[in-house]
Amino acid sequence: MTIEDASTVIDEIRITGDTALSIVTMQAKGKMMGAPLEGQFRYFRVWQRVDGTLKIVGASFMQLP
Repeated sequence: MTIEDASTVIDEIRITGDTALSIVTMQAKGKMMGAPLEGQFRYFRVWQRVDGTLKIVGASFMQLP
């Protein structure tokens, strides 16, 4: 995905022990595999502390209706 324009809002961050979940809404315009794409999207990232560093261990990205 090539993003031409985007704005994000952090909806929520939940922390449990060494794991965190971030939920973000993004308004974006760009291209996905060369095809135009525009709209509102939500993505989730699961972060975990590994050897003292935060790493993404899970993710999800979807376009909202």
